[in-house]
Formats: sequence, C-alpha cells, structure tokens
Amino acid sequence: MIADTISALLNFGRLDSLALLAPDRPPLTYAGLRDQVEQTITAINLHGIGRNHRVAIVLPNGPELASAFIGIAAGASAAPLNPAYREDDFRFYLSDLGVKALVVKHDSDSPAIAVAHGLHIPVLRLEWGEKDPAGTFSIVGEHVGGAKSDGFGGVDDIGLVLHTSGTTSRPKMVPLSQGNLTASARHIVETLRLSPEDRCLNIMPLFHIHGLVAGVLSSLAAGASVFCAPGFNVLQFFRWMAEAKPTWYTAVPTMKPPPTAPPGATPTPPFPGLTPNPTQPPWSPVPTRRPQLPVNVQDIKKDAQGKYFVPDRGDGCFYRETKRGMIDGQDTVVLGAEGCDIFYWYRPDTQTLISVIS
Repeated sequence: MIADTISALLNFGRLDSLALLAPDRPPLTYAGLRDQVEQTITAINLHGIGRNHRVAIVLPNGPELASAFIGIAAGASAAPLNPAYREDDFRFYLSDLGVKALVVKHDSDSPAIAVAHGLHIPVLRLEWGEKDPAGTFSIVGEHVGGAKSDGFGGVDDIGLVLHTSGTTSRPKMVPLSQGNLTASARHIVETLRLSPEDRCLNIMPLFHIHGLVAGVLSSLAAGASVFCAPGFNVLQFFRWMAEAKPTWYTAVPTMKPPPTAPPGATPTPPFPGLTPNPTQPPWSPVPTRRPQLPVNVQDIKKDAQGKYFVPDRGDGCFYRETKRGMIDGQDTVVLGAEGCDIFYWYRPDTQTLISVIS
C-alpha cells in the first residue's frame, strides 16, 4: 500500500505503538496521534480554515510543533516560521504567505502576534500542560470565517509552504503538496531501511524541511517513533540519548556532538543500535570553575536594543551578546558570561545553539 497523503501515513503505525516522545513527557501512541490530528482538523474547520488555506505556525521546537504541523498539513497548508524572527521578518512572511490564521502557544508573547493583529490575521492559541502526553493540545481563538467541513486533504492539496533562504535574492515561496511530502518520506524510509522498531532523535528545527520530513514524516511512514527534542543542546544531548534510546538521529554538521561529554553532561553507557567508535576517547567530563546549568534555545531573550541574552537561572551565569558575525557562512551570535567556562554560538536563522568550552 502506498500512502500518498498525510492521513494515510498515520495508518502505518500500530494503534498501541508509540509515535511521539519528548523529554520528561508521557509518550503519545499512534491512536492518540490520530485522534489529535482529527481534533485539529475539526477545530480549524470550525474556525473557517480548510484545504489549501495557509496557516502560519510559530511554536517552540518540540512535540506540539510536530503534531500541529501534521494536523494542519493534513487538512490545510502548514507554514511553520522561525520563532526567533524579528517583527519585520514576521511582517514580511505573514504578508507574503497570505495566511488565514497564525498559530502560537497559549502564553506566547511573540512579536508575530502584534504583526498578525496589525494585518487583521486571526490568532489561534494552542493550550497544553507539561504533564500531558507529548504532542496533545487544544485550540482556542478567533474565527476566520464560516465553518468548513473539508476534512482531510488530498494528494494534490498543498500540505506545506516554506520559503527559500533568500541569501541571494528575495525569499521565494515553495509549496509542497501532500503527494510531494509523502513521496519524500517514503524515499527516506527506503534509503535508511527504517522499520517500526526504529526511533529517531530529532534535534533539528521543525520549521525546516529537514526536521519536518527527514525526522518526523519519515518516522510516521515507517510506523516508527520520533523523540522531539527542544532543539540542539550539547549539554543535554547525552541525557536525551539515554532517555530516548534512539536507533538513529538526524542533524547537520554543526550539530555533531563532541566525542567527549562536555561539562555538565552525564556520561552514559552505549546506546542500542548505535555503534561506538573505538578510536574515540572515553567520556571524561572536565570540571568547571562553577557548576553551570545548560542553556536551551527557549532561554534566549532579546533586550530593548535587539541584543540577545540569557538571564541568570540560579548558577550565576548571565549570558550576554558579546559579538555577532558570520561563522561558517552563518549569522552567529556569541553569548558569553563572566566567570563561566562555557560560552555559546547562537544562530537565529536556524535557531541552533552550540556550546563551546573555553
């Protein structure tokens, strides 16, 4: 059987098999994910959103972003955006996309909300609790128009709309049909020989095609599971590996974890399905001058001058933007804290955080 729609992909997993997982959250089964997708489509239809209506999604990386993408792409057209965009960025993308609605977290203060109000775009808020199964939420917010009864989209309906990077010219929209998305997912399953026993640790941003298709949709196409991390954090990577017990993970070269566990990370034994490299030295954490709490992407804030910083979270490390420029061809913000051994490279365009030991 060939699955050529998002809804059809959900039929590959056994009802009682795990579909979505996340750090410190109860997992979601395929039965639960199918229910969540149906509830999402029913909710957006009631709010006047149907097939090929574009819906912008501005959510933190994690299982709710994954399931919101799946549900919206299955019944409308999902347009996930980088939560780190500035107000001017959101104004461009929301205007260019011509979205019917903006989806945000219930307590979000993203500048996208003010931009949406200025453009008369209704805002839908997702509500969930940290103890709820990963990827479950309810939708509340403004109505877009009269209720729809479109239900699931078809193979030729647009499921995802992304923009090119715009490095050489104005960013261009790239619409992908459900047939495009499912074909890509199937090819990844065939190439990697994924099976229902596999589990992906996804550390990629879920507003990029890599995380959405290579991490999430390919796992669904195999009837497998995906552990949705909040982004890449080298101090948390080894803990997530121990919790998720993945058989594979997907990332870009700048996200490659070090051969030794960094300060603050807990050494863990080898993981099933992953072959250790005998040439790598054993993990031997190096003591720091001060115990440091790991920094996550969601900890990063912006001050009134547009500078990035991370407030002191109880370890005495107040990270400030010390430098900004191009590193490896990418816009990079250096975050440093006086008296702390670890500093960070933060890349706003990809919402990537890389720790560096001084």
